Amino acid sequence: MPIRSTRGVHQLLVWPISKKPILVKDELIEALKNKDMQTQHQELFTPGQSLNIVEGAFKGIQGLFNKLQATADGELRAHLLIEFLGNQQELSVPVAQVKLD
Repeated sequence: MPIRSTRGVHQLLVWPISKKPILVKDELIEALKNKDMQTQHQELFTPGQSLNIVEGAFKGIQGLFNKLQATADGELRAHLLIEFLGNQQELSVPVAQVKLD
């Protein structure tokens, strides 16, 4: 499969004269992906906002929104703070599974 057939890839980064590919560190790619996803969805929820989980194994649990994070495969996940056995825990669920309270 050609690299340009990869979802989200526009073109390879190459040096102008030699046309050889430029090596980009994984840390930079992850930082760019996370920043892009957070910028695109920054108004989706605000920290501290009450959310209900409406699908999946944690259906019916309510929590406070903490942050958004994109996984390596591009899935956007909401991190919620929930009360569990008297302690506050962070739970990560797909954004499609949560709704505003």
